Amino acid sequence: MKLICQVAFAPLFCLASGAVFDVTPEMGLAKARDLVRAERANRSLSAESVTVRLASGRYELPAALALDGRDSNVIWCAAPGAEVRISGGQLIACSPEPVTDSGLLKRLPQKSRSHVVQFDLARLGVTDFGDSLYNHEADVQSRIAQTWNQGEFVMGSHPPPDNSGTGRMELFVDDRPMTIARTATNVVYHIKDLLGKKVRRGPGGGTEVCLEARFTYAEDLPSTWDAEPDPHLCGCWCRDWAEQHQRIVRHDRETRTLELSQPWHQYCYKAGAEFFGFNLLCELDEQGEWYVDRASHKMLVWLPEGTGHRIEISRAGRLFELNGASNVVFRGLILEASRNSAVKMKDCESCRLESCMVRNVGQHALIVEDGHGCGALKCDFHGMGGGGAFLVDGGRQSLDSSGHFVEECDIYDFGRWNRMYRPGVCLSGVGQRAVHNRIHDCPHAAILFFGCDLLMQSNEVYRTNRETKDCGAFYSGRSWMLRGNRILDNFFHDV
Repeated sequence: MKLICQVAFAPLFCLASGAVFDVTPEMGLAKARDLVRAERANRSLSAESVTVRLASGRYELPAALALDGRDSNVIWCAAPGAEVRISGGQLIACSPEPVTDSGLLKRLPQKSRSHVVQFDLARLGVTDFGDSLYNHEADVQSRIAQTWNQGEFVMGSHPPPDNSGTGRMELFVDDRPMTIARTATNVVYHIKDLLGKKVRRGPGGGTEVCLEARFTYAEDLPSTWDAEPDPHLCGCWCRDWAEQHQRIVRHDRETRTLELSQPWHQYCYKAGAEFFGFNLLCELDEQGEWYVDRASHKMLVWLPEGTGHRIEISRAGRLFELNGASNVVFRGLILEASRNSAVKMKDCESCRLESCMVRNVGQHALIVEDGHGCGALKCDFHGMGGGGAFLVDGGRQSLDSSGHFVEECDIYDFGRWNRMYRPGVCLSGVGQRAVHNRIHDCPHAAILFFGCDLLMQSNEVYRTNRETKDCGAFYSGRSWMLRGNRILDNFFHDV
């Protein structure tokens, strides 16, 4: 017989095998975790199973909820029929205001001035906007790159120089990610002449490339860029599958010369490479675009049509961080609006996301590092700035199977920030599996796999590889250690 304990602000906890705790949004997840820990410690019942049952509503996490061995054998689930949102964001409850600052109005395109509104983020206590250049999941990307000689995994965004901060802030309106103000999607610019030290790299005779990010450009860049305080560029600077974000640190319009921030791209720069601009208020010319003016702390937005929008900005780095936990299950929850990945499991045993939706996060839906038997089952992952599920283990030396898995999941509309080498599923290790999934609508690969005894079976894969060359829907290589992998009964179409 299960014991049901109602959790209020002054709860009387009753803990027994199979205990169920009912939690409301007013209570919050951190307090519920701490009370379960305390009751377990008092009663010496650390191994007993517990269900934390969440009532309908929004549970806001200003920072990741950390779970460890003390929190093992716990199911975090939605109450029957409840819609439970666990958000790393902050709702913008105030009404939009017209843009009145003459300097901001002057930078806005003429067509946008009657449509764009502003929100005073300082008034809401928001002062940490993050940095668009940095990838706070760079460690896991670097680990895959170094283990399997896949340097491309570290491309796109740089690791933060001092490992500080929580990641870039993003904006979501009515549960849809908005686009930071950028060059129109049908407009690109090109490198003309290389100005730094030139070398030859690549297959055959090699391509002449420049080691430094100093070059002239072919087309005229908009003169309005000159007034922008922090212009950024994104380009596939040498190869069509290796992009990188960088700042403009010097722009000489007379000589049509650009110099970009370091670190420079590992594949260097070549004539003819394409790039576009972003973080540019002067390019805010479409519905759904936004920009933060850091000097005034004003967020300017061209909102979608209609009124009563649900407006949210991301704040927490992650939602859940599990370290050394076992038998932790998240079931039937909506996880959203973290600046980085929604969930990270490190050195965990038999932990999983089950029947959850992860959406609108800045990096990946799920990261699993080491441990055994962790993964995702029957989940919906979409709207990620990076990829879907990254499964990484250290079994290369021992060939011990980790048993990590992604099963019966629908993974789509990902790679919206870093478009290359952020797959729907990354298998990196031994004895992992991706089976019975749907993976679709993405710029690069559906599954990237590196390791031994990996299983990819009965997946449906479509509308992948839409913005890249030199890649497959399933893709691997560069190591003689890739052994015993099986690709069975998958359905590929419209790739």
